[in-house]
Amino acid sequence: MKPGTILQNIVRDAEREKLEIPLIKDVYNFLNTLQKKTVGKSNMTLGELAKFCIEHNQIPDEDSPHEPFVLDFQIFDEDDIDTLVDFEEGDQFRVVITTRHLLKFSDKFKLVLQTDGTYKVVWQGFPIIIVGASDYDRHFHGVLLAICSREAQ
Repeated sequence: MKPGTILQNIVRDAEREKLEIPLIKDVYNFLNTLQKKTVGKSNMTLGELAKFCIEHNQIPDEDSPHEPFVLDFQIFDEDDIDTLVDFEEGDQFRVVITTRHLLKFSDKFKLVLQTDGTYKVVWQGFPIIIVGASDYDRHFHGVLLAICSREAQ
């Protein structure tokens, strides 16, 4: 539920039960604290990202067709001289995630793949790029998602 919706519900109930109405920033703070307690921290370092990619880059068994895995990744760390291929300034990364099923499903679409990235769907401030294809009924079918630290890549 969004903070504005939560606040509307609180206002409705507060009027009925004569309760104090919190500020919207208090609702945001409460939700952030709750998220940190239940989900954990939301920031990931480049080292943690590299570890995640290495741990999840094996294609799952055929009996797990919907299990996601890292199809490809590149991480350029300013502090690690061995990763400075294509390095410009600051830390950079590219990660591509998909499933066995989605890759098999993508065989149906041999003509054109479509891609789109937006800052409305983000991971730690970086846009998530969706790659897929449309069928003849104009239904979009996602095949993989990518997260990239630079728009120019």
